[in-house]
Amino acid sequence: MPVIPRSFLMLLAVSVCCSVYSQTTWQSTYGGYGLDEGHGVRETSDHGFIVVGSTGSFGAGSSDVYVLKLDSAGNREWSVAIGGPTVDQGWSIRQLDDGGYIVAGFTLGGTGGSYDGLMIRLDGSGEVLWQKTHGGAGWDFFYDVEVLSDGFALAGTTEVNGDAQGWLVRTDLDGNIVWERNFGDGGTDEARCVRLTTDGGLVVAGTWTYTDGTSDAAIIKYGDDGDQEWSATLGGDSIEVGYSVVETSDGGYAVGGYTTSFSSNRAMLLAKVDMNGDFLWINQVAGGQGEWEGRSIRENYDGGLVLAGYTSSYGAGGYDFYMAQTDLNGSWISGPNFGGSGNELCWGMDLVSDGGYVLVGTTDGLGPGITAVYVVKNAGDVITDPFNIEFDPLVVREAVGYAPLTLSPNPVRPNGFLELGTAEFLRNGWNAELLDLNGGLVGVGQGRPGHRVLSVPGLSSGAYILRLTNPDGQMTSSKFIVQPE
Repeated sequence: MPVIPRSFLMLLAVSVCCSVYSQTTWQSTYGGYGLDEGHGVRETSDHGFIVVGSTGSFGAGSSDVYVLKLDSAGNREWSVAIGGPTVDQGWSIRQLDDGGYIVAGFTLGGTGGSYDGLMIRLDGSGEVLWQKTHGGAGWDFFYDVEVLSDGFALAGTTEVNGDAQGWLVRTDLDGNIVWERNFGDGGTDEARCVRLTTDGGLVVAGTWTYTDGTSDAAIIKYGDDGDQEWSATLGGDSIEVGYSVVETSDGGYAVGGYTTSFSSNRAMLLAKVDMNGDFLWINQVAGGQGEWEGRSIRENYDGGLVLAGYTSSYGAGGYDFYMAQTDLNGSWISGPNFGGSGNELCWGMDLVSDGGYVLVGTTDGLGPGITAVYVVKNAGDVITDPFNIEFDPLVVREAVGYAPLTLSPNPVRPNGFLELGTAEFLRNGWNAELLDLNGGLVGVGQGRPGHRVLSVPGLSSGAYILRLTNPDGQMTSSKFIVQPE
């Protein structure tokens, strides 16, 4: 059972939430045969759900923005893959008053020469109304979007003079920049979440890093004109990362993320400041011998907090979704796991109008392909619903008529060689992408016609994905393991 080794306020009593709608529970995966991920989810006005992520199974590039509309029971109503011939990913989505949607993410297909922040406006059927990219010559990413009365606010990271800084962008309704703000001290700083506040301003959560390699979770409050009102850094003597922020009913702000200040393993981080940014408390959710990360925080129905993320300490195997419910001070009350024997990583969460919760993330063991979008609708406790695996009928880009990609030896040593066992697929040459299980690019390669050997770079031990593309645009992929040196 998770334990909390320190807390700064007394435990407060909680009340029971009354549901407005009849609760349903289910768990489903979505995607094709490739590498598909879910990053963000929101309930829609019809009590269904809108999901955003990335897909390597469909679309025009190595990864495309992937948007799925689900009904209240998790049935797919429609899905779209949006992007060009390179890398496009979606990380946050919101429904608009007209029934359409706004997506935030990043792309290699912008005008800045590297990654650019990406905005996509969709109608209610998933048709693209417009796309905008923002950023300079360096790497620029959007991770979150908030809807304002006259535009949008986006949080991410931008490269400034070779360093990453937190990035807040305010746009009009057409995606044109009204103003932008940076924060950081020349380390690897980022903004991961932005929320509209009750006074009409904006609050941002992210991470502030230091030259000694440590970092603090950060909360920065801005006025509606973009002027910074205050900032707060929350952490101990090691690493704290802030992923999400929520304004609480008492006017304060709670941040969720992870910390290594309590032990060498990562623990879920919860911290709280008051309306002026003054520190109130910091806490953790941890236990067992594994790792914990908190990714999405909300104020719970009873006034406490709920922090969704994942853990390798408890569950069916590997990493599992974990949803920690706490009191007002961040002290653990309960928390169910969701997942199978593989790895299930939760990236997003929303409270649902029936009194339940919806979580989204990625699974490498429950879907039709290498990884799949994984969505769980629950009532706040463990569910027994069977896993529903849905193969998306979007046009699939994987190679058809070729044998599956086989790799040997597997596992392989760092700086070793993989023999590729699909000769017909490789006969006209190929390009290779090596990806970690979060979809991050860790290496590339190229083969001449008929060449069937790939040199593996000096990767750290663990699981990776090899994706091959031939000159016909067909793709095949397989998982491989790198052994410790």
